[in-house]
Amino acid sequence: MISTFPSNAALYAQYWAAFDQKLAARRPVWAQRSQSQTYWKLFPLGRDGVHIAAVIAIPPRKKQRCMRVELALEMPKLGADAERLHGILKERADEWSASLGADLDWTSASNHQYQVGVNLPECDPFDVENWPHQQDVVIDWLDRFYDHFGHG
Repeated sequence: MISTFPSNAALYAQYWAAFDQKLAARRPVWAQRSQSQTYWKLFPLGRDGVHIAAVIAIPPRKKQRCMRVELALEMPKLGADAERLHGILKERADEWSASLGADLDWTSASNHQYQVGVNLPECDPFDVENWPHQQDVVIDWLDRFYDHFGHG
């Protein structure tokens, strides 16, 4: 069932509260105890300015409502290294896509950050009844991104 929310902030707070419960059971080290009213959740990779994120993608930011998992390289924290690292990763784009089993989206968000992500169109954050399944899918993708981008 597709639900309506009084605001995006209300959706974010409810979605992430439910997500954190599932995450605490599956990946306790990643579970976050603070409530989020933003459209993203960050998971650090051990280097300042480099993280994996779970994102609630709502137009106009994305073409369709969906969940998204991405690796983000923050330009303010990494400086010129953000562009260099993004370039190194992008040189292996076909290899990363094949090993992850998905087409990756390579973007630069103006002067803020570079992103490598996958959209999960089957995960509509407004479909509340499907949240348990969606959360499993998102956590599985977070694990895959961590395995691929979080080492070395």
